[in-house]
Amino acid sequence: MKWTERQKLRIGGEEKDVPWWVNDKLKLANFCKENDLPTPNIDVVWEHPDQIDLSSFGENFVLKPSVLHSARGVMVLKRLPDGKFYDGLTQRELTQETIIKEQTKHFEDCKYKSNYRIFIEEKVAGDDEVGGAVPLDYKIYCFYGVPRMVFQFNRNHKPKRAAWFDGQFRPIRMRENIRSDWKFIHHGVHILPREWEKMLEIASRASKLVKTPFISVDMFSSKRGPLIGELTPAPGGPFYGDMYKFSEEFDTDLGREWAAALERMKGDVK
Repeated sequence: MKWTERQKLRIGGEEKDVPWWVNDKLKLANFCKENDLPTPNIDVVWEHPDQIDLSSFGENFVLKPSVLHSARGVMVLKRLPDGKFYDGLTQRELTQETIIKEQTKHFEDCKYKSNYRIFIEEKVAGDDEVGGAVPLDYKIYCFYGVPRMVFQFNRNHKPKRAAWFDGQFRPIRMRENIRSDWKFIHHGVHILPREWEKMLEIASRASKLVKTPFISVDMFSSKRGPLIGELTPAPGGPFYGDMYKFSEEFDTDLGREWAAALERMKGDVK
């Protein structure tokens, strides 16, 4: 069974014990803290967007809803001299009133209002060579302790730029593994994280702790070391294929990794 076929079962609710709870960013932050997994610091949590007050925070910080995905509602903010804020993710200037209005719209559109929170998170300073407002995102595809692929995502460009590594941070052969029409992303430069081995170790440990055969451990290479940003049970990029998809052979290879991970999990239970 290919990776995409297993993902279809997962998304369709046919796989048991999927750790969907990791999609709640506050639950994930508590999980990371309890298990000594490094993650950005959280400053304050609000229950509703109309409680947002940005007057007491520093020059740079991140505003996030707790239960949305695909960067919806995330604002990487820099305070400007005129009292406005610059969102590095969307490259716009915003007032606090506009921020509250947009966050309220996200809240109203969300199906999971009982768990919905919005919070201020530390602005991660990347140790990479990019120097943009948003640090590089390294999405490490882990199969119960075994990193198999790393998707490097640079959000500082339009279109965004992407690069792929294998599970040991070696660039993969694009023609053999990745398919794209390059409308929504462009090729990026491979940038090896400063502490790439530690990053892989953290991702591997996190994937085993959540007890699932597959998880994408989304990480930053920050100036204070590797940090977990999110855990993603069902990455939409290669599944839906809008940005890119796997070649048939690579899709099959990752499906075999999933099957092997299931066997390792059974062995650990015994």
